[in-house]
Amino acid sequence: MSLDTLHRPRTQLASRLAYGSLALLAGLAALWLAWHYPLGGALALGTLLALGAAMVRWPWLWLVLVPAALPLIGWAPWTGWLTFEEFDMLLLTAAAAGYGRLAYKPFMPLAQSNKGPGATKSGLLGGVLVSLLVLSVLWSMGRGFADAGGFVFGWFQGYHEPMNSLRLAKSLLLALLLWPLWRATLRWHAERGRTASADCHAGPRSGIHAVGSHGLLVTPAMTAVVHSGGASATALLAVGMALGLAGAALTTIWERLGFTGLLNFATDYRTTGLFWEMHVGGAALDGFLALTMPFAVWLLLVARRQLAVAGALVALGLGVYASLTTFSRGVYMALPVGVAVMLWLHMRQQARLPAQEFPAHGAPIYQAKAIWNGVVVVGLYAAAAAWWFPVGGYRGTLALMGTMLALLALGGLVQGLRAASWLQAGLLGTVLAAAALAAFAVVGKSSYVSYALGFVGTMAALGLALWQRRRARVGNWVAVVALACYGLTVLGAGLVYLNWGEGTELLRAPLVLGGLLLILPILGCAKKPLWPGTLVWQATVAGCMLMALTLVGVLSGGDYIGNRFETGRQDLRGRILHWQAGLKMLGDSDEAFMLGRGLGRYPASNLIDGPPEMRMGDYRVVQEADNAVLVLSGGHHTLASGAPLRFSQRIGLPQADAVLTVDVRADQDAVLGFEACPKHLLYAEYWACPSASLNVKGKANEWQHFELPMPTAKLSRGDWYAPRLLMFSVSVRSNVRVVELDNLHLRTTTGVELLANPGFDDGLAHWFFTSDRYHLPWHIKNLGMNLIFDQGWLGLLLFSALTAVVLWRVSVGAAKDHPLAPAIAGAVLSFGVVGLFDSLLDVPRVAFLFYLFLLIALSRPEVPRKFQ
Repeated sequence: MSLDTLHRPRTQLASRLAYGSLALLAGLAALWLAWHYPLGGALALGTLLALGAAMVRWPWLWLVLVPAALPLIGWAPWTGWLTFEEFDMLLLTAAAAGYGRLAYKPFMPLAQSNKGPGATKSGLLGGVLVSLLVLSVLWSMGRGFADAGGFVFGWFQGYHEPMNSLRLAKSLLLALLLWPLWRATLRWHAERGRTASADCHAGPRSGIHAVGSHGLLVTPAMTAVVHSGGASATALLAVGMALGLAGAALTTIWERLGFTGLLNFATDYRTTGLFWEMHVGGAALDGFLALTMPFAVWLLLVARRQLAVAGALVALGLGVYASLTTFSRGVYMALPVGVAVMLWLHMRQQARLPAQEFPAHGAPIYQAKAIWNGVVVVGLYAAAAAWWFPVGGYRGTLALMGTMLALLALGGLVQGLRAASWLQAGLLGTVLAAAALAAFAVVGKSSYVSYALGFVGTMAALGLALWQRRRARVGNWVAVVALACYGLTVLGAGLVYLNWGEGTELLRAPLVLGGLLLILPILGCAKKPLWPGTLVWQATVAGCMLMALTLVGVLSGGDYIGNRFETGRQDLRGRILHWQAGLKMLGDSDEAFMLGRGLGRYPASNLIDGPPEMRMGDYRVVQEADNAVLVLSGGHHTLASGAPLRFSQRIGLPQADAVLTVDVRADQDAVLGFEACPKHLLYAEYWACPSASLNVKGKANEWQHFELPMPTAKLSRGDWYAPRLLMFSVSVRSNVRVVELDNLHLRTTTGVELLANPGFDDGLAHWFFTSDRYHLPWHIKNLGMNLIFDQGWLGLLLFSALTAVVLWRVSVGAAKDHPLAPAIAGAVLSFGVVGLFDSLLDVPRVAFLFYLFLLIALSRPEVPRKFQ
């Protein structure tokens, strides 16, 4: 009996105890949070238990569920929680389920291999840097507690109190908690995937790659990871990221439908989705889009099944819309950088494949030539659309897109067509064109009918040709009909342009459409196809053209984004002054210089040490004997309609007018403002909302009772398909005034109470605050400056070094052939570009995902001993 055999039971027992302890701690923490959940402890407990059971049964589920749910389960405006949130409970439940399963059935000891990314020098260096960064975060959290006057626990503390330091620290700590589960999931798939690995080895020798159960291409560049189960895990994570991107984008579409209109790009309104962290501005949505868009593009590149391609295209298209409607210049710079790096690294992965293993014609999208063909086609369409849009609008530009797509589909049909068939198509097309022109002369809107008939006819003929090709016979008459209908499609697009543009800029239509017609004879004479003819490639190009149209619409559909770019230089000068003022608040202490002020202390430092214009209002619940009182203060800055700190609560739709009653105590004269508005998070039409203003006379230590009418019956949720959220708010409209409130009720004339916790007996449960347009006091607005202020130059050095090691590994280092390496590199760089102008680490959900990617990049796929 070997020493290894004797040692194995002890190792497994120690592993069981460690896994069991982690599962117990994570589970207890999740249940503790659920029990105190403001929206209902029993419901939260039941949901977590059900999710935990599902993740025990399917240990891979968290890879999909966590990124997919991340942009959807932040309900602070309803709960009042800032330090804790629903996402924390999900992560802790995933950890409890994963470690519980490992404790019950631990994996066999792993072979100690010196091969693989994790055993390289960069992997070891990354591990050391992670450890040091964790120590820096914990030390800075302690400094944050001390700077806030010592640690005091509270469920509803805000950004000026000690719990904010814990709020910022948890993102890295939770990512570390789930890191071992990533490696465990790889091993779980390894045990489940021996058959798939064997199939991958025994696959066709023609070079066509195997397709996994998720409809994703398994390339030879993934071989090392595929053999250890990594392909399934990486595919699941990418699917979760795409679902998260789609979910975030759908919330922005809902928001814009309800408040601005889907295609209104002129209104000064930046979408926030369900990222409540943007209640004081910031870039939570921007950071999430930066992290997820490269993954959606990667998923599109490796998808083979039509359903997978369609899903990736939908997620990517929705993400493009959401990105454009952020109107964030940082996002507009970050996404091209991240996607370009991802594509470059992906093509480098493909170029490293042996020639005999390079994808054959069955998977053209994976070839660099096919990618560049798509880039050229989409680029030409984008240029033409930008020229057409000011006159033709969305309808004309959509018609142009359909015309180009029909041309792409015609490529294989017209190649080698006889001259007689071309003549017949020309004659038939002339007849159809004459009929369309005659109809247009009588009814201008007949242009839409002509275009639709031409496009549908072209697609029908192509479908018939495809069916006949499967039966090994294609009649020339099908090609004739397709060409004639395509001519009608081209003419119809021009007529749509003329009808929408009312006859202006006539020269643009024949130049663009004439060019499309001239390509047809070139296609007929070409010996080889000019572009791939597969459905996957053409569907991908169609999706990208639609995204290009959205981009053109945003840039051309209003002055708002143009004004954003015009003021870029002025805004940059303001940011530099803001950064300098933030660093000045650290003082001259060498200790603060090296170690920072403490996690999350920037807002509180502004309130105490910042210049007067940066001192915002504040709020507290103070306990007096057996009574809780809300204390509100007005800021030093201007208190125009969008600037005050509003203390708010979500309300239901009132069915009648309401009466506001409140008890107020103030030592000095002050003005209070009350509103009940349709408001998603930041912006509302306050001048059109039911509102009331209250002038309070200063009377020391004396409560005053007030009743104010609120005409809430006129409130509406808008359209049923995009219901608007409603919010009641109170704010102090006098500079540097302190007002105490109690018994704040909003009752309809029918006796229905619209506010929860009106006496603040449950702390700040269900209450929330916003600062609609004055955001600088809450963020230092730069990722590096944020690290310096919170963790000092030492924290910045550790963070930068860790990020550099990760980028080295996934681009040219030991992990460059990991299947997710291109996507991770693109996501990390894109995140960094957004971080040039925003503090992203003060958004725990987004920071968690960023840290998780860093840790995944440092991981090494490990092969269980029995698979060696």
